[in-house]
Amino acid sequence: MNNLIELCLTRHPERNSKFKSCGKRKLVKHIFKPIKKTEGVFIDAFLGGGSVSLYAKAKGYKVISNDIAFRSVIIGRAIIANNSVKLESEDLARLFLETKHDSFIKNNYCPKVFTSKISDFLDNAFASANKVENDTKRYLLLHLFIKFILSCRQFGKFTHTRDTLDLEAESILHPKQRTLLVMLVVALAEKKMLPL
Repeated sequence: MNNLIELCLTRHPERNSKFKSCGKRKLVKHIFKPIKKTEGVFIDAFLGGGSVSLYAKAKGYKVISNDIAFRSVIIGRAIIANNSVKLESEDLARLFLETKHDSFIKNNYCPKVFTSKISDFLDNAFASANKVENDTKRYLLLHLFIKFILSCRQFGKFTHTRDTLDLEAESILHPKQRTLLVMLVVALAEKKMLPL
C-alpha cells in the first residue's frame, strides 16, 4: 500500500516501471490487493470517474462514494448507486422532440466548441432531460451527454477551436459522433420509432 501512496504522490509516475500511469482504473487491482475482506462497506473518498467504486460494487461491496465535481456526482448516481434502471429507446427518442430551452449552449459555445447542429441538439436534449421525473434516468441521460460531449472533441480537447470551425463549414461529423448517431438511429428504427 505504501508503494501505491508513494506512486500517486510522485511527480513522475512514468519513471516507476511497475505502474506506467497513476490512473485509478489501471491501479484498481493493486488497490484491492491488501484488502482481505470480501464483503462489507467500501468507502471511496474521491470518486472521480468511478472505476474504483465500480470495481468494489462488482466485488459485492456496498459502496459509499464522495466527490466535489458534478461530473463525478453524475457518475455516482447513474452507475454506482443504480442497480436496475436502464435507458429505453423511448428515453432517447424524447431527446429529439422539440423542447423549449434558452439556447444556452448555442449562445455560449457555438461555433468555437460545438457546431450549430450539435449545440441545438444539446440545448434541446438537456431541456428534455430536465423534465424526466425519475432521478436515476435523468442522471443516466446526463452521463450519456458527458460521453457524447467528449466524443465531439478530438481526445476530449476543448482548447483548440479550429477543428470545430472546419466541421461547421464542411458539415461533417467526427467519426465517433457518426457512430453514436448511427447506433441511436438503428435502436430507434428497431423500435419502429423512426421510419427507415
